[in-house]
Amino acid sequence: MKMIFIILMFSLCLSDKKPIDKIKEDKIENWESEDKKIQNPELRKLLEQLRIDFKNDKEILKKEFKKNIELLKQDYKEKRREIKKKYYKQNPKKKPEKIKKSKKTDSIKKN
Repeated sequence: MKMIFIILMFSLCLSDKKPIDKIKEDKIENWESEDKKIQNPELRKLLEQLRIDFKNDKEILKKEFKKNIELLKQDYKEKRREIKKKYYKQNPKKKPEKIKKSKKTDSIKKN
């Protein structure tokens, strides 16, 4: 039993856990500064075109994402309405009363 414990502790000490490298902003800036040092005009032109394409694709993805989220929200709201209608039809006595909305000024006057 002691031997297993010793081996386990020894293996944990020897294991090398490296954190995952994340790309940081300064690395991206470093890449851009390296790109400026490129002498080949064709390569510079291609890199610039890649940057532009990337930005365009990024914007397209953002728009599609927002559109899909809005569709999901609408779908969710519609499903909730249908579930509520179904519930209230089955349980007409449990239908909640509507609450009157009051303005903020009304609550201030009461205090």
